[in-house]
Amino acid sequence: MPGRCMETQKLISEKTLQRYIYEILTYGVKEKYLSLFPPKFLHFARKPVKVIIPEYPLLYNSERNKHITDFRIIFDDNTALNIEVEWQVSRFTHGKEVYEKLYAGGKGFVLVINNNRNPDSFIDENDISVVDANDFSFWFLKKAKHIVDGTISNYNAEYAARIHKNWLVFLPASGRNCGDSLNDYTKKGQKNGVWAFRYSTRHKAMKNILDITAGDTIVFVYDFKYGSATRGRQFYYNTAWQFSGLDILKIKNGYYCDLYDSTFETDTWKALSRDEKVHQKEYMHYFRYQFPPAIESEKYFTSIRNPITIFNNSSELPGWLEFIDQLRWSSSTGGAPAELSEEALSALYTILGQHVE
Repeated sequence: MPGRCMETQKLISEKTLQRYIYEILTYGVKEKYLSLFPPKFLHFARKPVKVIIPEYPLLYNSERNKHITDFRIIFDDNTALNIEVEWQVSRFTHGKEVYEKLYAGGKGFVLVINNNRNPDSFIDENDISVVDANDFSFWFLKKAKHIVDGTISNYNAEYAARIHKNWLVFLPASGRNCGDSLNDYTKKGQKNGVWAFRYSTRHKAMKNILDITAGDTIVFVYDFKYGSATRGRQFYYNTAWQFSGLDILKIKNGYYCDLYDSTFETDTWKALSRDEKVHQKEYMHYFRYQFPPAIESEKYFTSIRNPITIFNNSSELPGWLEFIDQLRWSSSTGGAPAELSEEALSALYTILGQHVE
């Protein structure tokens, strides 16, 4: 039998196509987002989104059978759509029963690169949407190194991936959604080396969350105090505030989604049924980091070992102004990760050098 030529080998996983779709669903421009929906589903596409969940488990036949749909979009009005991603229609091999119970009749649709539907197919033509293959190709061209680097880094900690990024996360003692990020981090997250975010409808916030990769640096800031004239989280160079909680850590595992992890969930959530847990989960978007950092490390730091207090005017370096701007952005987006340049991180290291022996 002749060897398979490179063109016929499946060198790109379907998971890569799913990642492309996920990025459009979570933070893509409106035109691209709308283009994913078949015409009959456009009224759904115009609804506000509550959450988009990848690899969502669906039960059918009185919960005797289970099917994992690639994406489930839950809208603010609690309606939902199931989306199955395939290279082509003929690769939908889950069977007629799954299609009729979980996709037909307005319950969902199939996204494909190639619509090779046969005339006698049980899949309705109106339940098929075709992805822009050229756009996906160019997306992959831009993302290929990031995808490969992230995958290798998850298996080989010594691998030198893409230029590593730095992320800043603000941890308040009380959140706008009745959360308590400070206690979640210090009492639950730290000891397990894990952190999670709520789903955000802010495109930039979700883009940053999905971009977190193994080998990146995460900066957690917490234990804030504010001056008498500073009203709340007014993070500017000329307003009085300070923090004494600071962890600069190495990210071990980049972004991943977890539907059942209970680290940051309430006791009420833990008592729910498995299906109810997915619907009511607060935190789905995770990454892992190394804590505590190695004692001999000059790059990584925790204020648990070396107490420090950093003030609004602790540095005059240009990068410090960027640090303050990104701190303000993270605080205004519910603690979403804000990207820090090397200049901003260097300003922070300079402060540490002045205060820590």
